[in-house]
Amino acid sequence: MSAKKLIKNEVNKFYKCVKTQRHCYKLKVVDSEANGIKSGHIKMFRDGERIYMNHFEEFEEGRITQKFGKC
Repeated sequence: MSAKKLIKNEVNKFYKCVKTQRHCYKLKVVDSEANGIKSGHIKMFRDGERIYMNHFEEFEEGRITQKFGKC
């Protein structure tokens, strides 16, 4: 699953069902233009429970990577 462009000043939501009991997945967010991603965050949920959150103030080197599932 990939998103080429995000809509500025909008909440951009992406949904994907995955089998976390069987496989390891990696969420990767990259600022490909290196112009900064500001005032936003990533939240991941499993069965309605938040399993990951990161504010873009913590965005290091234009990239966030988070593994989840059976890793």
